[in-house]
Parts: sequence; structure tokens; C-alpha cells
Amino acid sequence: MKRPSLLLLAVLALPCCAPAAETRTFAPSLTILRDDMVYTVARDGTYTLDEAEQVRLNTPSAVQQRGQLLLPYTSGLEDVKVLEAYVIAKDGHRIDVPADRILTQQNPVSTIAPTFGDMKVRAIVFPSVEPGVTVGYHVVKTVHTPLFAGQFSMEEAFEIGR
Repeated sequence: MKRPSLLLLAVLALPCCAPAAETRTFAPSLTILRDDMVYTVARDGTYTLDEAEQVRLNTPSAVQQRGQLLLPYTSGLEDVKVLEAYVIAKDGHRIDVPADRILTQQNPVSTIAPTFGDMKVRAIVFPSVEPGVTVGYHVVKTVHTPLFAGQFSMEEAFEIGR
């Protein structure tokens, strides 16, 4: 009967001998400062999305992720207009993205699947990005032909950690 109590004593003594756990402070790679999205939906299922976003890039990985923004769309159904795109430098001054750095490209999916030939990407290439800057944009997406006649439908994707 003495063995179980001796074993219990040994198990209770272990936590005091274990090394202290390392504490780490969470540091996000980016900080979303603003993400306003307003949908205006018509009875026929067409709609307009007005979106304005500002994101502070905290790390080199965030610069790599967000130094270029890709806005995919299907030209036969919708249009995407970039009203403004800019970088706010660490010292606070604003750098507007020049028009020649806002590109319309064929979506890579359409090269391997010709059925999706009207898939496009509006790309915003932000200048002078480095950790500590804020990138911002204001876009309007207009769906002029609903995917399902007379029905509103939309899809939103959120990235979490990479």
C-alpha cells in the first residue's frame, strides 16, 4: 500500500521541476484598419458593392502578401472600377498608385479552361511598400447580370494566417 502514495508524491513533485513555459507575444503580420462594404441590391438581383479598405503591413510577409491586390471578376457579368488606391508611408505622407499600376489582366484560370475566357483580374500594384506602411483602396464592383436570373448572390472569402 505504500507504493501508490510514493508514486503520487513523485507525480505531484514533477511540475515544480519542469522548466518554465516560454511566453510569446502575438504580433499580427497585418492590421485591418478599415474595411467598409456597402451592398446596394436591386429587385432583379443586380447589385453594386462599394468597398474601401485600409491595411497596415506590419511584417515582410504582409508586404509580400499585400503589395499587390488582385480583384477577380467575370467581365460578362460584372465590372470592377478602382476609384482610388494609395500607400500611406510611415512618415504619414500619401503616395497615390499611378494609373499604369492598376492593370486589367486575363485570369490565369481562363488559360487552362477556355470556357472561363471572360474571367479577368484587376490588379493594383502598390508602390513603395515596406513594413509599417498602410495600403488603401476604394473600389466599386457592379454586377450587371446576376449569376441566377432575378436572384442576388455573392461570395466573400476571408484569409486567415499564412
